[in-house]
Amino acid sequence: MNIKLQINKTDHLTKSYISELTNHATVDLENINYDPGKELAVIPFTRYRVVGGRKLLKLGEYQRDYNTPIQSRAVIRNIHNAEMEKADTCGDIKEITLIFGINIKESEIFFGSAEEASGKHCYGVSFFGDNLVLELEDIEKT
Repeated sequence: MNIKLQINKTDHLTKSYISELTNHATVDLENINYDPGKELAVIPFTRYRVVGGRKLLKLGEYQRDYNTPIQSRAVIRNIHNAEMEKADTCGDIKEITLIFGINIKESEIFFGSAEEASGKHCYGVSFFGDNLVLELEDIEKT
């Protein structure tokens, strides 16, 4: 999979697709590489292929193949500002699971940890900029 999007020209359906494609992915926090001078961030993550639709009444989570992880990375370009927050209560956490995947607004790309849903604030990232570009690439072929 290789996807390249100019965020300010992306429609709602594409944004939803990216969010669902990366939902429940895991991110190694120690390998996030953000370079403000180059206005670039590289986020390696492991995603899981969607293998079935939503279960009960078309609600809930899509079914995923958790037995076959896919090594991927997100490259974000044209970043003017970034906010990365790791809560003190999660100081020893080195990996997070994304809740709602990578999310996109007109001038922001953001994600947060699934631990947030259980009431434990752990980790969140927001990248801001004009003309943000998001590239998603699988490192291993599926």
